[in-house]
Amino acid sequence: MAARLSCAGQPVTAFSRRGAEKSCLTALRGVDVVEMAVDDKVRNVQLREAIRNADVIYNLAGTSGAVASNQDPRTSLEGNCKFQLEILRACEEAGNRPHVVFSSSRLVYGRAQVLPVSETSPVIPTSFYAAHKVCVENYHQIQAHRGTITYSICRISNPFAFYRPEPNQSYGFINRLIYQGANGQPLSIYGEGSQVRDFLHIDDLIDALELCGTHIQARNETFNIGSGQPVAMNAVAQLVHEITGVPVIYSSWPAEDALVESGDFVMDIGKARTRLDYHPKFEVFSALRQMLESGRLPTSAFHSMSDRREDAFPVLRPKAAAAGHQSESRNG
Repeated sequence: MAARLSCAGQPVTAFSRRGAEKSCLTALRGVDVVEMAVDDKVRNVQLREAIRNADVIYNLAGTSGAVASNQDPRTSLEGNCKFQLEILRACEEAGNRPHVVFSSSRLVYGRAQVLPVSETSPVIPTSFYAAHKVCVENYHQIQAHRGTITYSICRISNPFAFYRPEPNQSYGFINRLIYQGANGQPLSIYGEGSQVRDFLHIDDLIDALELCGTHIQARNETFNIGSGQPVAMNAVAQLVHEITGVPVIYSSWPAEDALVESGDFVMDIGKARTRLDYHPKFEVFSALRQMLESGRLPTSAFHSMSDRREDAFPVLRPKAAAAGHQSESRNG
């Protein structure tokens, strides 16, 4: 997200933890990187001062992992809910009523009762991670009601891109297969892999987030952000096998993973198409084939999630860069 905005010539402020994440961000021209303080009071001052000069906040902050959240609910609570309260409180104290684009998750729906899943489908989380996402969605709605922000909630399906997953990571299915295939490791699938998912290329996701940051029709609305196309998980594994020659290994579901498995899932993205003119460009099989056949997937090409997974950062777009869009949007 920061790279997209900076390449478009827009000044960006990104909050970062220590480590590789900061190094990647500081390499981007036009991105002002703020290393988040450990001390709560100092961090709150950092947030308030940055938000005071921002018109749009791409709120990507939080921890990931449904299984991990059920095993350690308190850490999920701290990483997802507590820090979100800090961000929204800083928005209120800054006093400039920014627009906040919040990255929620498809997992808030739990096991889909009807496909495709629309924004009006029941919200039935099966993990603390998903429950905390629902909680934070409500935080944004409350603050909008109080007049301190406007918001767009993006319930994101299954994004994929280049990165190296952690050894025991239980999410990011396609990313794990790409990494395993490129490095000659057996492709692992739980169960038969016949369930379908709605896979979303990272560039399409960034398109959607950017549209939510600039369109008046996105104000105080919730959107499903996916491809809208059902794809079987074992079909993805077979494609990676076809290209790399690496075998597919099927194994039984670990108990904790089985408890959060959603079954078949595909999104109805009609609202985003209509309101935002959002049209995903990437088809999963052709995108995967291009990635794997490009010959540009050495281990070093994957950024480790161990430096990104906990406390991902919010990205802020300063007022000067967005004034034209926002004056039009605010006044309608």
